[in-house]
Amino acid sequence: MLNAVKSMVWLGVAASVCFTALLLTLERSRDFDLALQRILPYVQGQKASVASTLGREAEGLDLAVKYKGSHILYGLREWAGEGVEITIDSKQIPYDGEPVYEPGGSGDRDLRSALSLLDLQGDYRADCYYDAGEHLYKLAFNKI
Repeated sequence: MLNAVKSMVWLGVAASVCFTALLLTLERSRDFDLALQRILPYVQGQKASVASTLGREAEGLDLAVKYKGSHILYGLREWAGEGVEITIDSKQIPYDGEPVYEPGGSGDRDLRSALSLLDLQGDYRADCYYDAGEHLYKLAFNKI
């Protein structure tokens, strides 16, 4: 009879350990899901940029994405560095060809002019224009 009680106690301990591991795994999974939900807008905003860097439209991606004004401001230097013409509500952002990563350079002036045109919390639709070689040459952002 003592053997049966020992077996039941070990079964209870093993079941509680497995149940605790399951709960911890589910809790951890919920944390990862929350983190992914928070970065999703940034990932959605960058997929068009990645596809344009490849020089073609990526299969299965909806490249007509919505950008927030802050996402546009964040990606502006990279797009200008790639030589992409950028317009916001039909107004072209000037770029004079100087390095865009120098602090205080023309890139900062371009950011200030874009900041005056952008509503950072507003939604914008991005229209991508490609040349014959399927390289992105123009991005037009229009407020939705």
